[in-house]
Amino acid sequence: YKDYVTVVRGLSDKMYKLFKHEINPENHRRGKFQYHLDHKFPIIECFKQGWSIMEAAAPSNLQMLPWDENLSKSNKIVE
Repeated sequence: YKDYVTVVRGLSDKMYKLFKHEINPENHRRGKFQYHLDHKFPIIECFKQGWSIMEAAAPSNLQMLPWDENLSKSNKIVE
């Protein structure tokens, strides 16, 4: 699981750079106390469901969330 998370996060950052205009159309600033790149379907759930790394890191599974909302969300699935 640890390796899966590492690879998914790395690929998610690459997908963000490629699809920033779709994932972050309002150009929110990323940072510890700003906006976070969030997985709508959490990485742990992707792993449990047998999703490929590509599916977990797909632009359709990524969104920008304010840092406090992301931290309070924890591993909950966002609709």
